Amino acid sequence: AVVVVASDVVVASATVVEGDLGEGWDNIDLFGWLGYPMQLKVNFLCRDSVLAAPIVLDLARLLDLANRADRGGAQDFLGFYFKAPQSSRPGPVVHDLFAQERELLETTAAMVAELGGVLGS
Repeated sequence: AVVVVASDVVVASATVVEGDLGEGWDNIDLFGWLGYPMQLKVNFLCRDSVLAAPIVLDLARLLDLANRADRGGAQDFLGFYFKAPQSSRPGPVVHDLFAQERELLETTAAMVAELGGVLGS
């Protein structure tokens, strides 16, 4: 999808996807020499699987850690990684990225401490 942002207006339209190839671009507005407005255009072309592989490895390692810490069920602390996270707690699911990151870091640290701080096999 193409997302164009002009002031506070966002326009999105579909583009053709070429298999595993993904493309993203952004415009960064800045002020240059003598205060003249300028724009830096960034175009990023990559394979989606290359971008996803480290995330999948993180999730596998974190789920293994949760298993070692004897924590079953929905893993709320992994909400950071998902657009629509699941929760085992009553009430609304947390969608605040900073709160999700904090929960990820705090829960991971607590599980490592429970396991004696050693994560060998």
